[in-house]
Amino acid sequence: MTSEPGVQHTVDKLMFNPSGTLLDVTANGMVDSVYDVSSGQLVMTLTNTQRAQFSADGALLIGGNAKHLIVWSTKDWSKLRDLPNGPDYVTRIAAFPERDFVVVGDPKVARLLRLSTGDELAKVGDGYTNFAAFNESGTLIFTYTSDGFGVWGKNTAPRRRREMAPWHSVPMVVGWRRG
Repeated sequence: MTSEPGVQHTVDKLMFNPSGTLLDVTANGMVDSVYDVSSGQLVMTLTNTQRAQFSADGALLIGGNAKHLIVWSTKDWSKLRDLPNGPDYVTRIAAFPERDFVVVGDPKVARLLRLSTGDELAKVGDGYTNFAAFNESGTLIFTYTSDGFGVWGKNTAPRRRREMAPWHSVPMVVGWRRG
């Protein structure tokens, strides 16, 4: 990786794709640069993107800002989706495209969204979102916000036919919340 002489960049995040062939670098909170690890060459620059996240299979890179949540194909870097987002900047993204889910955190809340449509499914944490992740099967969401640590799961029985069961806080054996 190289930088322009005299230009100072603050690196906010480094993330490899699952196969370790690509490195996503978030700098200055507003630009994600994707590099080929073997050559060090810049593959793609994603402007106005904050804290992009590779999907578990590495096929997608999901990033966002105060106005948009954008999904790119890592095969050809085409923009697959451009969904409305807001009203605040993105602090964390966790994706589970196999179940069509993405968690988008901002300074006020963590929200679970349907990746294909951007529809909000649930609020999964209050306050500044420091961390968000799914378990391996996509049935649990872990969040760490300024309000504390939370584990979220889905009810097994829908309330009505054709209605998705709501997400809810899961009791933890070990955990804490500020308060």
